[in-house]
Amino acid sequence: MIFTEQLIPELGLEDLAKATGAAHASAWQKAKFIGKYYRETHLLTFYIALGAFLSLVFAKYSPTELALKLDP
Repeated sequence: MIFTEQLIPELGLEDLAKATGAAHASAWQKAKFIGKYYRETHLLTFYIALGAFLSLVFAKYSPTELALKLDP
């Protein structure tokens, strides 16, 4: 449910969702909306969101990995 809520803005489909009424729909209707309009994705917005997500994942796991490798 949270995944579909966050995926629409991350794909740059927020304006289209508001125009079609999908912005205030159920999670299932939002998933169907994403499936129907994924080709309308704004690529720059998607790449920025993907970069932010990957940097958060890297920041979460890298300190523990680095600590294990540096410990004698």
